[in-house]
Amino acid sequence: MNKLSTLLIVTSLYGCSSSEPIGPKSEALLLAEQTSLMQPQTVLWQTTKSPLRDYSVDDIHEIEKAFADKSAGDVSLVIGTLSVLTGNLTGVIDVAGGAAGNIATANHPAAYSHWLIAMPREQAENGLEAKNLAQETIQRHAIALLAEHGVDLEKVVVKPESSASLTGAKIYQETEYRIKGTDISYGFYESEFYAHNEKYGLVKGHTSLISAENQYVSSHDTKLSGVYGFNHQYLIKNKIAPFDSPDGLDIFLKELTSRLPQGYMFYQSPKFSKTLIPAIYADGKKHEFLKPDAAALVEVKKSQVLATTSN
Repeated sequence: MNKLSTLLIVTSLYGCSSSEPIGPKSEALLLAEQTSLMQPQTVLWQTTKSPLRDYSVDDIHEIEKAFADKSAGDVSLVIGTLSVLTGNLTGVIDVAGGAAGNIATANHPAAYSHWLIAMPREQAENGLEAKNLAQETIQRHAIALLAEHGVDLEKVVVKPESSASLTGAKIYQETEYRIKGTDISYGFYESEFYAHNEKYGLVKGHTSLISAENQYVSSHDTKLSGVYGFNHQYLIKNKIAPFDSPDGLDIFLKELTSRLPQGYMFYQSPKFSKTLIPAIYADGKKHEFLKPDAAALVEVKKSQVLATTSN
């Protein structure tokens, strides 16, 4: 994606230039500046600025020190390995604090993982139709990818459609995908309420992520967080390569985004990252929010881990 490296100043969805100081930025941050991730979020009377930023070398050392102080084990390479952090990552965030904690606990969409979309406006009649098209596209490609590795899914109704007892208002059904012929939930949990409510659709905007002049893009209200569906434990337990490795989620998301149309990106928040470093997956690549010197440090640590584990 050569155009990423040439972007120096990037306009946001709403046409405002970044307020961050100009200087070396990660490709992840350049991508994020094109999206709602870097826009402030206003809920009632409270406005929250985006906490998302590139990690520095000091941030990496702070995470490692937090774990060293908390654990008697060897966690000096916590950033360099994808297998050290397991279990409840919310608790991990509490230990790490710092940049990871600030992002993960903020009252802002940067706190949770979700899809970011930019598509030509000609592909849909309105923002809701565009959002539903994006969701269908992501699920279709994910299901096809999993089927290639022997994981067959089927859509099941978890909670059928009903009516409210007092008002008679429609309560939409809720669905998910399960491993075919079993009760094992794989993901893609969805309330169809969001498929019928315009508030949660894409909005008119413009980015440099795609060439179309008129676009539909994600907003803070767009509900595309639960549609990536990845039951990593199932793939590990059943030894379904290559997704059974500690970095199986990375492999899955890179492969999935390589198949999706341009303008489809997945944002991974710190609380769902095994290294606590936020990232954006786009066009088959993983872009981490790291300043250049911090990125170099992390690569060194990864090399150290590989050398240690291979001996």
